[in-house]
Amino acid sequence: MRVRDTEIIAMKVDMSHQRGQDDAGGHAVGAPGRVSTAAMPELRAPVHWRLMRISWPLLAGLLAVADIAVVLGAALAAFVGHVGFVLHGWYQWGNYLAVTGLAVTLMAFIWHAASIYSVRILAKLQFQVRWTLALWGLGLLLMAGFGFFLQASSQFSRIWVAMWTVLGGVGLVANRLVLTAVASHLIARGLLVRRVALIASPERMERMRARFEAPAVRNLYHIGLARAPADGSTAAFERTVDEVVAIGRGTPFDIVCVATDDLMCPAVTAGVERLRDLTSDVWVAFNDPPERMLGLGVIDLAGLPILEAEVSPMKDWSVIVKAIEDRVLGGVLLLLAAPILLVAAIAIRLESPGPVFFRQNRLGFNNRPFEIWKLRTMYIDRSDPSGEASTTRDDSRVTRVGRFLRRTSLDELPQLLNVLDGSMSLVGPRAHPVKMRVADHYYHERFSRYAARHKVKPGLTGLAQVNGNRGQVDSEEKATDRLRHDLTYVRNWSLALDLKILARTPGALIFGRDAY
Repeated sequence: MRVRDTEIIAMKVDMSHQRGQDDAGGHAVGAPGRVSTAAMPELRAPVHWRLMRISWPLLAGLLAVADIAVVLGAALAAFVGHVGFVLHGWYQWGNYLAVTGLAVTLMAFIWHAASIYSVRILAKLQFQVRWTLALWGLGLLLMAGFGFFLQASSQFSRIWVAMWTVLGGVGLVANRLVLTAVASHLIARGLLVRRVALIASPERMERMRARFEAPAVRNLYHIGLARAPADGSTAAFERTVDEVVAIGRGTPFDIVCVATDDLMCPAVTAGVERLRDLTSDVWVAFNDPPERMLGLGVIDLAGLPILEAEVSPMKDWSVIVKAIEDRVLGGVLLLLAAPILLVAAIAIRLESPGPVFFRQNRLGFNNRPFEIWKLRTMYIDRSDPSGEASTTRDDSRVTRVGRFLRRTSLDELPQLLNVLDGSMSLVGPRAHPVKMRVADHYYHERFSRYAARHKVKPGLTGLAQVNGNRGQVDSEEKATDRLRHDLTYVRNWSLALDLKILARTPGALIFGRDAY
């Protein structure tokens, strides 16, 4: 299988910060000037990058499901085929089903232990076919051994076992042939590449090329290298980081890799912190990792230590699990909420003129704005579409119906439409208005890690809300506490955590007293 693998967007940057002083009087990190995306066409995301995202872990998971289906299907086909020749034995289907279930469990354990779904193996068709057939034979031998020692093998037809063995082996090989064809097609369309932004000094760029082109790394990460900028321009490291962040907001990178000889340089540290707010994994490559860094997410890239400064919580199967959760539960909740929305809409129109729904720009996934849906709770001529003025207790802008809707959070129910269209999730950090302030400062100005809460989609409910953080944010202490809960959720996301938050939400709504 030919693999074009990962796309690297290479950027030459002069990171010798000792060369001069910047305009502010601090240490400069390179020659003056701004990186231009026009001069670096590799940074512009191809059209296919706006389509679905597919990764090797996703394909490996689908292959595992297909393998289990083959084992079950082969056993069933062999049983039906054998019964077609031997007109008895249907009463034994329970025994055959139990053995098949045991075989599936055993094979799943063997496949997992042998790392048969690792990228290293999946990239080599002939090797994975041989290895898969060997493990299939090992599993059947173990099953035969169990049957011999338990004196149960005589209860099962040898013809069935033989048919199961052949059909299962053929099916497992067919799965891998299909995987290879699908992967080749996806690679040809550019849908299986991993997009990597490489920020490195000119002298380190060639060395990083060699690392990313090493056969062992290519087999593991499926990496190919795009050309560096033809004009060979250099720019300040911090301005290059700005450029990568700006591009990453539009079409996220999978990985941003910073290659530096001076990990403790203040400019590098600050730049890495900024990059951590993206939805990408952030790697820092260096020759000799500081001793205190060892064991803290340090991986090997063809002999080069890489520090995983940030790992994205939303990729591969987690994206699919989250999407299924939102679409299934969101659809059910919207059906249940429909009568409430109808009654609320009638009450809103009877009390004051104007539309039933209120729409406002909020910050969403990857810090990108989207339009949120809510039930209107204010008089139409006193509303604040920008969200800059926070709602206060006994706010004269809020209608009587609106006060009840806000206190019970029923005004948030139309956000289920945002959940179904993919701009929001059922659980996540609260979606803030673009111009929301705290203590006369915009959030992003006051809190350096504020953008990190947008690594996941905003939610209808969240960890902060079920822990009592509802209502007006009128102090930096409240804002800090909410941000702390949001970042805790981002770092520890799991389906179990989402379900726990959803289960706690009704209690938070009933007993909470801070919303108005």
